[in-house]
Amino acid sequence: MERAVDFDKVVANHCSDLVCIHAPDKSIVHCSQSVATLLGYDRSELSGRELFDFFHEQFSSEMDESLLHRMLYRQGAAIRIMLRKKDGTALWLSVNWTEAIEKTLLPKGFSVSVCTDVTESVSLTEDLMKAWSKEKEIHELRQKLLTMASHEFKTPLAVLQTQMDVLRAWDKEEGSSERNLRLLGKMQKQVDRLDELIKEIVASGRVAQKKNPFHPVPLEWTALVASEIEKAQEGYPKRRIVLEEKGDAQLMYADEQMARYVMSNLLSNALKYSKAPTEVRCVLEYGQDALSMRVEDEGIGIPQEEQKRIFEPFYRAANAMNIEGTGAALSVIREFVSMHQGHLDVRSIEDRGSCFHINWPYKRS
Repeated sequence: MERAVDFDKVVANHCSDLVCIHAPDKSIVHCSQSVATLLGYDRSELSGRELFDFFHEQFSSEMDESLLHRMLYRQGAAIRIMLRKKDGTALWLSVNWTEAIEKTLLPKGFSVSVCTDVTESVSLTEDLMKAWSKEKEIHELRQKLLTMASHEFKTPLAVLQTQMDVLRAWDKEEGSSERNLRLLGKMQKQVDRLDELIKEIVASGRVAQKKNPFHPVPLEWTALVASEIEKAQEGYPKRRIVLEEKGDAQLMYADEQMARYVMSNLLSNALKYSKAPTEVRCVLEYGQDALSMRVEDEGIGIPQEEQKRIFEPFYRAANAMNIEGTGAALSVIREFVSMHQGHLDVRSIEDRGSCFHINWPYKRS
């Protein structure tokens, strides 16, 4: 003869969930032995009571009771509730509610609830939300500081530029000396450098806050790139950029200011991180629907382990710390390319050079 199965023992040994049977008035008529482990109560303490009677005060005070009834007591319901354990501590449970279907097993109107402990999951979610909120606060604070700093720097920089112009005028009237011109040249170089830094900070802040105006117009891309190459080489007279064009040139529908920012910074970066007499190559390949563009250099390259981070705002690779720059431009470039529904990636080998590749559609879909 087969041995009788003790259902309660099987559930208690193999299931940590709380299983309850409810009468038509939703009161508990039977529950699994796991209630002792889960909530600390004896089964008799739940008999004749509702789950609502064990709600934690913090949870019940924040929730509308009638709404909870409608959400919980319905076929197939699956919601999270906070119950009060016998020792007063809180426990989060995921409750699945099922109306009895088999009349041979349960009388009409009876229901079954299965409660699973999800306290750890809820706690982790709360921690993640707090961390996200803190990160958001830090991000917003950083943007405010950057905006404030850029505005605060502009005024003294403008005053300094004005004073330098006055000195040049006086020097010209009194007869310029080689020493004065050399000193003024050094001062002008640093003023220009600060001006570029402020522009990068402002550009990064506008990108982060989604405040960049977007006005695509038809552009002759080869002509635009050629003009940016000419400007870039002015700052590096001993370097050379070679422009290669493949395929039939097409009109590009792009925001001209953004397009010039992208090209200007990619070219200047390639020159800045290269050494003379190596060349920088800019290759334009006009395809059927998009332009494939590469800016290649033979410079210091990017360490493999840092290549995933170079598009983060203000991030700079370790081997670039001794070279002027903020690390803001690449994050702005990627955002501008993305706004045109293009794609930017990089291939680089340390001490051998880098290749920034952009796939830029002629028109946004």
